[in-house]
Amino acid sequence: MYLYLKLKKFIYNLYKVAFRITTSGIRLIGFKRFQPISNKFGADRGQPIDRYYIEDFIGRNANFISGRVFEIGDNFYTKKYGHNICESIVGAGKKDNEFPNLDLTNPKSYQDIGKFDCVIATQVLNFIFDYEAAITGLNALLKKEGVLILTVAGLTQISHYDSIKWGDYWRFTYQSVKMIFKKKFRLIEVQTYGNSYAAKKFLDGFCVEDVKLKQLNKKDHNYQIVICSVMKK
Repeated sequence: MYLYLKLKKFIYNLYKVAFRITTSGIRLIGFKRFQPISNKFGADRGQPIDRYYIEDFIGRNANFISGRVFEIGDNFYTKKYGHNICESIVGAGKKDNEFPNLDLTNPKSYQDIGKFDCVIATQVLNFIFDYEAAITGLNALLKKEGVLILTVAGLTQISHYDSIKWGDYWRFTYQSVKMIFKKKFRLIEVQTYGNSYAAKKFLDGFCVEDVKLKQLNKKDHNYQIVICSVMKK
């Protein structure tokens, strides 16, 4: 009986603890912990899980990134995945970008930019209150048959930086993306990424380097961390 009670207590104590990966190694913490290990999506520790998914999607659709390309925020993905680029233009983001004051909801802010073969907008619409006007703006930036590569957040924490700077308003789903964009675009592909394991890790601030890629790569449509799409004007 004594050994049984000791074993029962040992198993119970194992159940109460969870593994926490830190930059200095692995240590045990209790389940009653309320703070994530990172409140910056894991970016201060490594590659954020949602960006791992976004790069997978853009990499598989890199054939569309050519010609005259417009990217919002910076031209990271244009440089990494583009080919036969004749011009790369950046809107919004840093003050030294070509069009730092781009406002997709205001036609006057992009009327002189011209038309593009490809527009890349990753995790943008979540932070624009009038997202329908922004979609009109994205459409206006494209040439006929031009391609929009777009990603939006589904399951994620509030972005403290963005909520202060311009607001954090929306979360999307596979169904909402299809319904919203079919009004102005011809959808080529809409893809979701995520599963319960990845969602829990992402919300708790774990980065890609902390987790098993095999677990991240499994898809469960019920846990949509990020929704990625390719569409034509």
